[in-house]
Amino acid sequence: MTAIANINRHIRLENVFAVIALTFGILFAVFTPPNEVPDENRHFARVYGDITGNFVSPNVTIPASFVEMLSEYHFRQQVHTINYVTFLAGYADRDDHVEQSVQLAAMYSPILYLPQLAGVALGMLVRVNDRWLFLLGRIAGMIIYVFTCYFILKTTPVAKRSLFVLFSMPMAVFLAASYSADMMQIVLSFLYLHRIVIGIKSSNKITRKEWSVFLLLSILLALTKPVSVLLPLLSLAIPEARFRSKRNKIQFIVSQFVGMIVFSLALWVVTTSAGNGLVKTGMNVKPFEQLLYILLNPLATIVLIFNSINQYGQFYINSFIGWFGWLTAPMPDFVYFLFLIGLSLAILGDMQNRFALTKGQKIIFLSVFLLYIVGMMISMYIYWTPPANSIIEGVQGRYFIPIVPLLLYHAASLRRPEWGRLDRLFTGSVSVIVPVVLAFSFQTIYLKYFVGCGENYYSVTSETCVRPLGLQTDKPEKKVGKLDRPFTQTFIAECNNLSEIAFFLAPYWGNDVGYLDIQLRDLAAETVVFQKKTFAPKTNGKWKEFSFPPLSDSSNRQYSLTIAPDEDAISGATLGFISADVYPQGELLGSYLPGDLVFKYTCRTGFLYDLRKIGR
Repeated sequence: MTAIANINRHIRLENVFAVIALTFGILFAVFTPPNEVPDENRHFARVYGDITGNFVSPNVTIPASFVEMLSEYHFRQQVHTINYVTFLAGYADRDDHVEQSVQLAAMYSPILYLPQLAGVALGMLVRVNDRWLFLLGRIAGMIIYVFTCYFILKTTPVAKRSLFVLFSMPMAVFLAASYSADMMQIVLSFLYLHRIVIGIKSSNKITRKEWSVFLLLSILLALTKPVSVLLPLLSLAIPEARFRSKRNKIQFIVSQFVGMIVFSLALWVVTTSAGNGLVKTGMNVKPFEQLLYILLNPLATIVLIFNSINQYGQFYINSFIGWFGWLTAPMPDFVYFLFLIGLSLAILGDMQNRFALTKGQKIIFLSVFLLYIVGMMISMYIYWTPPANSIIEGVQGRYFIPIVPLLLYHAASLRRPEWGRLDRLFTGSVSVIVPVVLAFSFQTIYLKYFVGCGENYYSVTSETCVRPLGLQTDKPEKKVGKLDRPFTQTFIAECNNLSEIAFFLAPYWGNDVGYLDIQLRDLAAETVVFQKKTFAPKTNGKWKEFSFPPLSDSSNRQYSLTIAPDEDAISGATLGFISADVYPQGELLGSYLPGDLVFKYTCRTGFLYDLRKIGR
């Protein structure tokens, strides 16, 4: 404890935040494949449209090289693990911008993309290649996020430790290092809530400059997402003593709402006059009918919200803390638990310098917080959930990040015991826990995209990695024909500890049965890894699987699987294959038709397997 106390004397949380957020933000920006942030292809298209003068149309013309880049690594189409050497080499490629392509762009205000616009503009000015151009937009967003949060941490009079944990949260840093429109809404909300706290703590009269800052922030928030229009209600918590009169306070609040309405309507008129809308809706959604249902059935709406929280509560929490990709890369369970411990310690530590709020101010804080949560969920019901659904669809925990500081400020106002010397322990603890959580979050991304079956590394139920994806079918569309010659499938292993190989025997026209010689070779080392003779019966379709001792360094090595008749040709069974080249990492040799063999290989993987291997 003494060591932590000594370190604590020299810790400034805003400096710690800047170092770790910049470090992990750059790692996120570089190693998260393009379009592996939700809707990043649409957000990037909007940025490119804005920078080329197309502000209102969803149809944006962008170089075809960007379209290819945004689809190349997107795991809705991706069927193999990314080779990080090839991935990083893309930063050295030059790009040809002759071809053009049209892509559907997100319909959001340019306000939400100001940092990324600056990054992309800089890339165009210095003529970097497309990968660097894309990366500069991500890094620009991250820098603005870090700078804003650094400023808030440096100047906040309360809740410094809990804000430090929130600002360093994996999901917040991940979104900041991307083209997501959520980042700018988060930044503006954080700034507005910070100004509310400063407004409450100050004893001076409201100046024109302070009034202008509130007005500007409220207008900018109005141009992000509709639910942000609730935030000026927090101005009610600013003491009346800071105004010349009660009427002056009302004018202060009303001016913000008027500014929000005017600029929101102006943006709506501009976009609708171009034949476009600002809100993306889900399939089979009828917004007007669903809004009418909400208004006429308030009790049913309450039940709907509670049912949704009951069904998806754990998902809301996890996707608030950190759930990456297109909701395809959650962190291990213990990382969420560790983060919540860090946040709890930070909240307890912040109670040492109590934020004095009146009962009325606490009610305002909690009311706006709850209204924001409810408003966000209702908006997702109106625009994203099919009618008659008993659960609200489309809600993600990251949508709640902008309003959470309000809850932390409220927590700092609660009564607490005197911690004494223990108070220093809280700062030291969160300064250690936060970078550990971020390290695991980056590991999650790296394992997901660059390690075969890496997303299952911490699973306690699976210790096998089966690859390649897309070739494991029990009903192959094609057959290689009579087994009267050798057939060889080459492949690159995506994981270490390769321990099993299998291929699919399909039924054929004849009755001859016989034996097959199976050989697995390491092509780089020119050695035979596995060899066996196996019986090939007349069959209705079955997998033939062969195991051997795990090959510890098999990842990214090229192998060949050869299947040949022992002596006589076999006509009762044959090999299944897919005629399309769905596996470009290898090829099928010996077939008269192009395609890939229906095969699979298995690696031993996972944290528990590694522990047992170390023990042995």
